[in-house]
Amino acid sequence: MRSVLVKNKTDLRVATIKVIGKWLDKERKEPGEQDIWSNNVPEFFKNVWPRQKFAASSAVTEQLVKVAFENFEKLPELLDLILPFLTPLEKQNNFLPVIDTEKTNVFDRRPREALEIMHRVLIDISPYMRDMEEILERIIKADDTLKTNEKFLELRHRWYSR
Repeated sequence: MRSVLVKNKTDLRVATIKVIGKWLDKERKEPGEQDIWSNNVPEFFKNVWPRQKFAASSAVTEQLVKVAFENFEKLPELLDLILPFLTPLEKQNNFLPVIDTEKTNVFDRRPREALEIMHRVLIDISPYMRDMEEILERIIKADDTLKTNEKFLELRHRWYSR
């Protein structure tokens, strides 16, 4: 399977992450019905997902972030699995539509992990990211200790320096 993901285009890797997202979504909606998370997803990222740098892309990163943020209850474990595969996003204004800030609780429930991901993928923050100010506020509201966190301060600086 790894060789298939390596030899094919980005579209296949993105589609694969979407399928994993659907599995996790189904598991979340039907608890106890499946053991996809505990039996397959960690093993997949550890043993199957391509390690080559060319396999990482903005499109793959967007999909990984979307799956991670939609499955925030598993985010601490998922973060360790996906962090090595996250790259800075090329079109940063695409980031927020991917995560639908009105529907997700990730910033309120997993602020430290959300911050870690955002710090990794948002290098040159687009001025079109209209919800960024709200996201930063939600992170601090959820975990006040993060207001002195180096990654938070750097992300906030990136936002105000755009």
